Amino acid sequence: MKQYSSVYISIFFILIFLSSCNEDDTVDSTTQCSASFFISIENQEPSQCGKTTGSLQLKANGGEGEVLFQLGENDFQQNATFQDLAAGLYQVSAKDEKGCIVSRDIIITDETDLEVLVQVKSVAGCESAEGVLEVSAIGGTGTYEYAIDESDFMTGTMYENLTSGTYKIEVRDEDGCVSTASTYLPAGISFTGSIADIISMNCAITACHVPGAQEPNFMDKDNIIANAERIKIRTSEMTMPPSSSGRSLSEDAIRQIACWVEDGAPDN
Repeated sequence: MKQYSSVYISIFFILIFLSSCNEDDTVDSTTQCSASFFISIENQEPSQCGKTTGSLQLKANGGEGEVLFQLGENDFQQNATFQDLAAGLYQVSAKDEKGCIVSRDIIITDETDLEVLVQVKSVAGCESAEGVLEVSAIGGTGTYEYAIDESDFMTGTMYENLTSGTYKIEVRDEDGCVSTASTYLPAGISFTGSIADIISMNCAITACHVPGAQEPNFMDKDNIIANAERIKIRTSEMTMPPSSSGRSLSEDAIRQIACWVEDGAPDN
């Protein structure tokens, strides 16, 4: 019996020791943290041109005693201001004398006054490369350089021999600031000058897309524009006009319809 009793006593003391090792050395489990403890922003400045020029000034509300502040996983500090920040998402925290900690996320944005301007000097033409774009910039410093669709930066401001489509234009100033714009260069096919005649002579005819026959009525310009994508698909498949009509579209007419629709089916 005495041997078993000594074993039980030893186990008892071991359990007491282990339980003492689980105690929190930083915050007492009985500490009551205020629900009104939070962080507000006194001042916030964005970064400029991708540089580390952003800043934050924080304020602790509702904490007990002296409050320390933390940015990310850095050490807590007395100063509530953080400077030399790049654009991005940051977690900030505040800790009061009780050891209570509150956190929140803050986004530092990137701003620049630099702006790229793009002007269409010449449309591209349908399946042609006659387009011309002219670029310029405002709001930056020194000499500007330009790039189109990830090409090398150059000082030239005119881009020629372009096909229709969307282009990414970038400008860079002497400080290294970069601004980007996206512009669409149209083929330039005219509804009035081309598309209207193609439709009226081949589709808006007796027993086809006219009042009292098939819908929609293609004698109405609004109906043509509203059904532009459908017209493009059917003409490219050569099912419009149908073979039973005795009419057919030339390859050039089919291309012009496709180019007009890809331009957004403008009423031009």
